Amino acid sequence: MAKIAKFIVLGAALLAAPYTCAIAPVGALAQAVENNLQQRASYSALFIAQWVYNCTTQIAPRFGANGLPQQLALQYAAQECSCVIDKFMNEFTQTEVINMTMEDRSAFGDTFARQCLGVQDQQS
Repeated sequence: MAKIAKFIVLGAALLAAPYTCAIAPVGALAQAVENNLQQRASYSALFIAQWVYNCTTQIAPRFGANGLPQQLALQYAAQECSCVIDKFMNEFTQTEVINMTMEDRSAFGDTFARQCLGVQDQQS
């Protein structure tokens, strides 16, 4: 199951947000942080439902192939997908996810899946 990350293809893109050394007033900084959090929390229910469905139907057969009954395979897949999707939602807005390349989605999906499964990256 440690290889599950290879089967999760979810949306994500590298953020190339420019950072500056300009000093912002504390109130403005707090407002910017609040706005960022609100954007990240504003995913549409339909977008999330489709994302969980697509992910679950993609990886559930892998669990089934390992001997899990279909219902358990679907539940386990939905649980794993939801963890990865939560991580995307904590890092990116819905618009950022939609605009990601497949390569970025795959890379972030792999990283987040490893985190969800507690798998450590192997050092070469």
